[in-house]
Amino acid sequence: MMGETGIWILAVATSTLVLSLLLGLAHCFLGYVLFRIALAIDGAVGGWLLGGMVVAAVREPSETDLLVAGLVGAVLLGMLAWILFRTVFALGAGALVGMLVATAFGEPISTLAWVLAVAAGVVVAAICYAQMRKVVILLTSVGGAIMTVAAGGALLADLPWHPARWVGAHAVGGPVAILLMAGLAVAGVLVQRASPFFLTERYSPDGGRRRGGDSRVRPRFTKG
Repeated sequence: MMGETGIWILAVATSTLVLSLLLGLAHCFLGYVLFRIALAIDGAVGGWLLGGMVVAAVREPSETDLLVAGLVGAVLLGMLAWILFRTVFALGAGALVGMLVATAFGEPISTLAWVLAVAAGVVVAAICYAQMRKVVILLTSVGGAIMTVAAGGALLADLPWHPARWVGAHAVGGPVAILLMAGLAVAGVLVQRASPFFLTERYSPDGGRRRGGDSRVRPRFTKG
């Protein structure tokens, strides 16, 4: 029989998977609508970690030091991500791609690898900045679909009636899982592209202003 510790671990794991499933669905179908909120949360989490790292690099921190530095970093980066969302998103995506390109050549990183990494990062950042809506919808739909299927598969993996046990640790590699991910991703793209017609985009990068069937930011000096 399962002891108290095992029951607690199972409860935590199950609740985490349920939360991941709900977040995956939210990303898949509401990723662009809720983009600024999600980016601000990511910025706050990153600021919390960065604040602790900075104070730890300066001196031996106490718990109070870490708490204060984390809160300051979370507030600053969270606000920065909310206000400068387009720039933060573009720079973050460019930096991630650049890092992946640089590390793909192995250690130590050569000058050529750095040059290619910077070039790739600049190109990706420019695309993300100029085509933000399309990029965000695509990334959130695909990422949300993967998260949803993986979490749902893990939740169902141990049920005896589950067909062929294609989920769990091998969810990503299973053909049924891949088909489900692809179907969800396509559905997510279609729903998010149509979202201006039936959902408010108040917290999206466009701020909920509609024009010509598509959400756009209207310059402040224009009338109407």
